[in-house]
Amino acid sequence: MGKPEELPPARLDHQKEPQAGILNLQQLNVAESSYATKLSSPKPQNKTSISYGCQDVKARITIHNGMPAVIFKAKDYYGVMAEECKLTVVGKFLRTRPKIEVIRAVFMENFSLKGTVKFGAYDRRSVFIDFSDEQDCKNFYFRRALKINGFQMWLEMWTPDFRPDHDSPIVPVWFLLPELLFHCHSWHYAKQVLKPVGKPLSMDVATFGRTRPSTAKVRVDIDLTKPQETSVYVGQEEETNPLKGFTEKIEYEHIPKYCKHCKLIGHSLVQCRAAIKKKSVEEIEDKIEVEQTQASKQSEEEMEQTSNMISKRKVNQPDNNTQDELNKKKSKERVKRKQRRQRTAISKKIKKRKKQVNEHLQHQVEDMALFSTTEDRKSNDNFDKPIRNEVQ
Repeated sequence: MGKPEELPPARLDHQKEPQAGILNLQQLNVAESSYATKLSSPKPQNKTSISYGCQDVKARITIHNGMPAVIFKAKDYYGVMAEECKLTVVGKFLRTRPKIEVIRAVFMENFSLKGTVKFGAYDRRSVFIDFSDEQDCKNFYFRRALKINGFQMWLEMWTPDFRPDHDSPIVPVWFLLPELLFHCHSWHYAKQVLKPVGKPLSMDVATFGRTRPSTAKVRVDIDLTKPQETSVYVGQEEETNPLKGFTEKIEYEHIPKYCKHCKLIGHSLVQCRAAIKKKSVEEIEDKIEVEQTQASKQSEEEMEQTSNMISKRKVNQPDNNTQDELNKKKSKERVKRKQRRQRTAISKKIKKRKKQVNEHLQHQVEDMALFSTTEDRKSNDNFDKPIRNEVQ
């Protein structure tokens, strides 16, 4: 290392100004201040992101039933607003759910994802699972159920009408189309054949690969509250020739039972214990009401008979007006006492019958949750195995 005087000068004598491309101190301060300004200034928000929603959706502010109200248009409420949550699956447990960390860990062990997934606890029985990739969402939802540490978690797609105490009537079911024409074994054509009866979701591998020409198999979302179709007409038309075609038979591969009374999957309305209890109570109340009407009518007839007897006595004994009035009052008091005794007896009878009904149905109501879910869902245990043979 040489002496300082031997070092080359930082700037030659003819270089009075900084070279081009070299920032001086003033420019450096400007650059630093601009960078600091950018850091301190808020970042521009993405107005089309899910967190901020669609800016075109406008609600109407009004008053409803004496309280402030915000009214959205139905097409926005069920359309644009719901579109942002279309990849959300709801997991429901029969009783208390495991911890959210346990659910997340079991999920990650059993599923490989293309995108990302988020878990959120809704209440003590429900959990929301939000996917970023549509295929990941379908692969998970098509399983219908998942066992987590011995607890069964049933899956359903989120809808704007979601309620934690009700099961969604929209469920995926495999449709079999026996002897469907072979040129219709394509996704675009098969989904149009089944569009009148539900929402087609996917085909199985054999149908997609055209290795089973005898039957096409398609998974379809159906509404369990509506009657299920057993056939669909597939036709062709021309301008000069009349309509011609064929009737395609539809077969279902296990349709779960749905109760329209308690809005739960696992049992039908005929098997619903809550509906049976309600019907029994209504029948008892109707019977008691008839008895009360008959007792009231009988009391009125007795009062009328007593009044007629007093009137006859009054006609036969015109000089005993005071005595007749006393007898009339006494008879009215007797009728009133009798009516009170009848009402008391009927009231006791009502309480006694209600108590008998409640005692009779108590054990059945306590076991309803387990009975209603296990009877129809025992055949669905194979849903716990991953489904790898589905192709969109």
